Amino acid sequence: MKGCRILDGKKHIALWGSGGLAKQVLFDWLPNGRIEVILDSNPAKQGTKLHGITIVEPENFSFEAIDCVIIGTTATLEVREHLLVLGYKGAVVNSYELLLPENSSSMSEWEKLKIDILVQRSGSLFSFLLDRPQIWANITYRLCRHAKAVKWLRPLLPVLQFWHSLATAFLSIYIPITVDAGPGLSFAHYGTIVFRGGVHVGNFFTIYHNATLGSDEMGDHPTIGDFVTVYTGATLIGKCDIGDYTRIGAHTLCRGLKTNGYCTVVGNPARVVRDYYKLRIAHSVV
Repeated sequence: MKGCRILDGKKHIALWGSGGLAKQVLFDWLPNGRIEVILDSNPAKQGTKLHGITIVEPENFSFEAIDCVIIGTTATLEVREHLLVLGYKGAVVNSYELLLPENSSSMSEWEKLKIDILVQRSGSLFSFLLDRPQIWANITYRLCRHAKAVKWLRPLLPVLQFWHSLATAFLSIYIPITVDAGPGLSFAHYGTIVFRGGVHVGNFFTIYHNATLGSDEMGDHPTIGDFVTVYTGATLIGKCDIGDYTRIGAHTLCRGLKTNGYCTVVGNPARVVRDYYKLRIAHSVV
């Protein structure tokens, strides 16, 4: 993958996790031989092998020779916190970062769509389209924005917008093409998802059903960082500024909320109930 450049200079790499995401890293996203050891806190998996690599207990592993840990699980903040407790001070990479090119800010919508698909796909293409029909919202949204950006494709824009309207109406996912979304946009489920036009969301944003990113009476709308998850029934209204690695809990109401990232937010009105402050400091240093 292009994004493996993030591992340039890293010679001794460990992978944390042995589930579905970790298997994608091993089998699809990295060349053979890059991972030296797999770490997993599940006793049932310790001592077994995955792709010929031994799975070990993190607490009994020496990190002295390891210069990079790839997190192959969605429990990213918990793993980062665990690594700090274990005294590890090397580089930590979210597995999805492996998919990004060196300059992700200049990616085309077509390239972003490829990553949207990679982070959601499992199994064959047919089963993927059958099990996750919401990917059609990604496809039509990205194609519309791609056609708008490429001069010779602009004549196709009205047709693509028509198909985008049909797909999003059927899936009940309202995402205007004026929304600016980074690569890895993921709809966990389809059904009553609403984006206000002009909303900006960062890389690897995940949103669940019955959630809304809307504007207030002044017309202000949210700005969302990287690796943010908005859970079922949550609503973000107005000039919210949501930092990287923020989790917005189910049925949370955020109005003009600002977070520094690396935290969990719940409630009505929204409040931070878990702040991974040390992770923010460690991330800025690394």
